[in-house]
Amino acid sequence: MRTEILRAFRFTLAPTPVQEQRLLRWCGNSRLAFNYALAAKKAAHADWRAQVVALVDAGVEEAGTQAREGAHSDEADGLQAVRRRARG
Repeated sequence: MRTEILRAFRFTLAPTPVQEQRLLRWCGNSRLAFNYALAAKKAAHADWRAQVVALVDAGVEEAGTQAREGAHSDEADGLQAVRRRARG
């Protein structure tokens, strides 16, 4: 039997006012980018789900629609949605 020893260190940040402003700006931009990507992913998933529902309504079984559309096609759709939004 092997014993593993874990050690942790705690550091305190003491940024200058200029560094603090840069950190806050970085955090804000990171949150904006995350929220934008999350919205794009949710929109892509909603589009994908609408396509599945349309195929089911047309008489195709749901398992068949997922195989037809691809289980991960929402990721590709998400990239396309981001590109469409970027174009305006």
